[in-house]
Amino acid sequence: MQRAGGHCCARALRAHNGALQARLGALHKALKKEALRAGKREKSLVAQLAAAQLELQMTALRYQKKFTEYSARLDSLSRCVAAPPGGKGEETKSLTLVLHRDSGSLGFNIIGGRPCVDNQDGSSSEGIFVSKIVDTGPAAKEGGLQIHDRIIE
Repeated sequence: MQRAGGHCCARALRAHNGALQARLGALHKALKKEALRAGKREKSLVAQLAAAQLELQMTALRYQKKFTEYSARLDSLSRCVAAPPGGKGEETKSLTLVLHRDSGSLGFNIIGGRPCVDNQDGSSSEGIFVSKIVDTGPAAKEGGLQIHDRIIE
């Protein structure tokens, strides 16, 4: 039986087709929205990864520089310990400094500290030495103290 608007099956198919088209449009819109959000998230993650990689490289360079500095200090201190001052014409002088702590620090680092054993000539090959002087610390401000100086007391 046909009606004025066409066959009832055709109308039902058109209505169903319209509903499917609407659903397809909504899904397409949701897909675009999710793709945009995923793209933004990907860009954010790539930026975070690049920042972490840069930080890692900078940290590696800092540690490499520190390692080089410490190696040079150790080499120099080893030479000082192996050949005490005065043995090769180097001048030995005593210096008395009075330093006042600034924020709990005297402004320098030390290395060594093994018990001193006097050599046959009366000099000592071990002891406590200045390994670093803090640029803005009391030792730097007072002057006179240098890296590799031996601390007597």
